[in-house]
Amino acid sequence: MASKTTSKRRSRTTSSKPTVTRRPAAPRPTALQPVITLTHEQIAKRAYEIWCGRGGESEANWLEAQRQLTQERQG
Repeated sequence: MASKTTSKRRSRTTSSKPTVTRRPAAPRPTALQPVITLTHEQIAKRAYEIWCGRGGESEANWLEAQRQLTQERQG
């Protein structure tokens, strides 16, 4: 005996206007902010120091090293 399968169709509601998601605007730097340049070697050295002190994930240590060095350079 063959069983019957019924398919249910889902109705889709269509909108005449597409949904637009806007990102908040990024803060604009002021004209007096200095540009801080960090080298790969500087960040790598600090990330290694962080890793030696507490271990952890390399990406998190890298980002922390960038943050620390940038903060130190800004004074």
